[in-house]
Amino acid sequence: MKGCTTAGVFLCELFFYSIWKGGYMIRVNGQEKPLDAELLLSNFLEQEGYLRARIAVELNGEIIPGSQYGKMRLKDGDVLEVVSFVGGG
Repeated sequence: MKGCTTAGVFLCELFFYSIWKGGYMIRVNGQEKPLDAELLLSNFLEQEGYLRARIAVELNGEIIPGSQYGKMRLKDGDVLEVVSFVGGG
């Protein structure tokens, strides 16, 4: 496509593929992430390999307590920020 970057074309194709397939798109730490269906936040975090004891989560600008991870459902268009705590000395 004339005037389009390779990355831009890829993101457009990914976006339209997710719509065509009937999936969902969320943004995680600034990156677009396709989902096949709505998903509980706790399940998503586990799938992505996050250790729940070492993270803080913000969903659509609101900090989510760990006790709510199993009750929050990720939906199309959600914006998720996950911060991992790292120890050191």
